[in-house]
Amino acid sequence: TSFYAMYDFAKTIGGDDIDLTNIVPTGTEPHDFEPTASDMAKLSEADIFIYNGVGMESWADKIIETLPQT
Repeated sequence: TSFYAMYDFAKTIGGDDIDLTNIVPTGTEPHDFEPTASDMAKLSEADIFIYNGVGMESWADKIIETLPQT
């Protein structure tokens, strides 16, 4: 997930049946965040990436363009 609100949303739906990683650290503004190489690696291995969109995470659109489409 991109930030905590999305993490909480996914956890509420998936519960213990899913393995979640929150990319934006707690206390960091999603607007200002820039992913590290480690973050990019995690995203490239993810089955799904849940994010808010509509400009909340300006970095997310750039990353999604680089991920393989399935």
